[in-house]
Amino acid sequence: MDNLFGERLRQLRKEAGFRQDELASSLNFARATISYYETGTRIPDIQKICIIADFFNVSVDYILGRTDMKKFIATNNEVMDFFEMFKLLSRTKQNELLLSIRTLRQQQKEELRVAERIDKLDDFVTK
Repeated sequence: MDNLFGERLRQLRKEAGFRQDELASSLNFARATISYYETGTRIPDIQKICIIADFFNVSVDYILGRTDMKKFIATNNEVMDFFEMFKLLSRTKQNELLLSIRTLRQQQKEELRVAERIDKLDDFVTK
């Protein structure tokens, strides 16, 4: 059976830079609960799915695997405001902003790699 919910939860957790125990603490869940969800051993009830989606600021459809869009952009005023402000910048400033975003994305990828290594080490140590 597919465990798309668990895969999405793990991905969101890592993107946010949380270990399982940190996420569990933030959500007032047991650490084992997060592990069970990620491995597909247990499936959360609707209320917990909503809590998790709200925490990560994604749609329930995304976390359940019904869509690959984390949020519905058409209803996200912040994104629309960003694009409007971006259009008002000079070409030079737009390029500077894009370079900054690329740099931040690269830093985040590196942080995710480190978090994955830590998770693997945590899994190894707890076995």
